[in-house]
Amino acid sequence: MDTRHRSLEFNEKANIITQIIEIAINDIKICMDKIKEDQGNEQFWRRTYIRTIFSLFEGIIHILRQITIEPCYKGEEIGLSHYEISALKGETYKISGAGKVVLKDYYYNISKGIMLINRCLRKRNIITKKIDPHGLEWEKFNHAIRIRNRITHPKIEGDLYVTEEEFEEFKSVANWFIKLINEYLVGLTQK
Repeated sequence: MDTRHRSLEFNEKANIITQIIEIAINDIKICMDKIKEDQGNEQFWRRTYIRTIFSLFEGIIHILRQITIEPCYKGEEIGLSHYEISALKGETYKISGAGKVVLKDYYYNISKGIMLINRCLRKRNIITKKIDPHGLEWEKFNHAIRIRNRITHPKIEGDLYVTEEEFEEFKSVANWFIKLINEYLVGLTQK
């Protein structure tokens, strides 16, 4: 379990998210410039853009999980179950051969992570917007995950190719995600 940022206050964590976004946006701008000027290598820069976006997503989700349960560490009741808190911490348990309960890190996929955060923030009355698991944005988000997984773990050469349509959809997903995170941060700030 990673507890490096556990003691940081909300503003410090929000600043970390802002810093991550600023660095990623700079990387994204470089990718976009290179796609335009380096026509022979646009596939490389598209893949780099996608990997950069997902590192941004994963870093922000990690910090949002921490922010969501921060009051627990101060002894405050936040209206979440023990199971929800454990999931947000990234913890699960197993029983050892000696019959002892052992804490184990749990890594879930990014779409489950953002849905968990969305549900827990709504349960805490920090946000009201529910992600529609059947909506177009969520469908595009999950399609983007499949693209990212395909280019990160290619099985054939064609898996590394990102079409113009996929790339444009990816940019749309990135904008949706940043707007969603902004809503979360605004809600957390007002709480």
